[in-house]
Amino acid sequence: MIARQRAFTLIEVLVAMTLVALLGVLGYRGLESTRRTADHLGRNARQWQEVALASDRFGRDVRQAIDRPGRRGNGEPSPAWWGRRALDEAADAAQLTFTRLGGANGDSQRLAYRWRALPGEPAGQLELLLWTSPESTQPPRQYVLLHNVRRMELAYLDAEQQWQPEWNSLVPPRSGRPRAVRLRLELAAGGWIERRFDLPGAP
Repeated sequence: MIARQRAFTLIEVLVAMTLVALLGVLGYRGLESTRRTADHLGRNARQWQEVALASDRFGRDVRQAIDRPGRRGNGEPSPAWWGRRALDEAADAAQLTFTRLGGANGDSQRLAYRWRALPGEPAGQLELLLWTSPESTQPPRQYVLLHNVRRMELAYLDAEQQWQPEWNSLVPPRSGRPRAVRLRLELAAGGWIERRFDLPGAP
């Protein structure tokens, strides 16, 4: 007796094809979601790495600060340590200017840190300014250390253990350098980063 072989009906074939297509769509969406998550995590990791590098650079520089004045663009003396307060969130005057040891030629170096707003952008950037010498009146070279920064706040610890928003080493009672510097950065991704750096040899 010959066994009869049962063939698939058209409806069964269509159902199978539909299930395969559905599984394919679900699999694609899952892969796409995984890819977007990986990209997001990668961007966050790069951002935090850039934040760490920028803050470490800031810490190394301020710890090598020395009491050597500089010159402004108009030739007038500039304090050895000059921390200015930002007037508002859009201002780029949130800036610390000082002289440090260890320039490219082994001599001292004049440098500054500032936050600068970008026109039409929701966040600004942290910049490093470098002069050829402490007495130079020429425009400095500018380098971007960190993007996507909404705001930078600097404060300076005085001899009475009080944080001051400004510091001019040419104006008593804040002669010389502060005891410590507090750096706060508000990131476009959300949240604040705060680090404090003790200054060796400060009064």
